[in-house]
Amino acid sequence: MFLVVIGDHIIETPNVIRSRAQETFGYRTLLMEYMKSGAKWYSAPKPMLLDSLFEGVDPNKPTPRNDEPAFDAANVLRFGEDLIYLVSATGNEFGGTLACSRF
Repeated sequence: MFLVVIGDHIIETPNVIRSRAQETFGYRTLLMEYMKSGAKWYSAPKPMLLDSLFEGVDPNKPTPRNDEPAFDAANVLRFGEDLIYLVSATGNEFGGTLACSRF
């Protein structure tokens, strides 16, 4: 998943999977309609997805390095008024700082 929706806020995530980096374009028309209706759309900086983001990563804990923010919508869980973030193979610590900083 590449979009996090919290109330009228939509966060476009900086996906770490190269083959999914452009998925949001398929929803662009819908996102524009939501914005015109008053939703707030945030787009996290797109990672360059250089090989260095993955170099030296422990295969037993395949977390992307913290060279640039990277996370997927599935890394964010809303728990009441709180957001919980999972560092994993699809999200680094830097991404968690970005994902939860506005809310």
